[in-house]
Amino acid sequence: MSDSAALAATGGAGLVVLGVLLVAVAALVRSGSLERNSLLGLRTPATMATDGSWRAGHVAAEPLMRWGGVLTLLLGVAPGVVVWVLGSARSDRDPALVPSMVGGAYVLAVGLVVAAGVRAHRAALRHLVEHR
Repeated sequence: MSDSAALAATGGAGLVVLGVLLVAVAALVRSGSLERNSLLGLRTPATMATDGSWRAGHVAAEPLMRWGGVLTLLLGVAPGVVVWVLGSARSDRDPALVPSMVGGAYVLAVGLVVAAGVRAHRAALRHLVEHR
């Protein structure tokens, strides 16, 4: 297996797992079954303050988590598709192509999670102020 193919497989697999996790958390939020906890979800001081602020924050962030998860899933598959279409030998001729794709996808995925966290925190703060 070439270096590009190995990176596409391992880096892409990590992105697929992250994408599935984001979509799963978003589905739990949509169904109303993700209660305040210390393991799963967007845990900020504001979202952890009350059950209502937890719910308000996660409902606000759910679209970003859902679509971010779908995008992360697609970006996880993309490096493998590039290696498959170009062939390992051709993709190894441009040694920056696959690492750039994988690295850029991780940066985007982390950015989406941070954006969802900010959105959740702001919505939870609004909820706390409105329900004093």
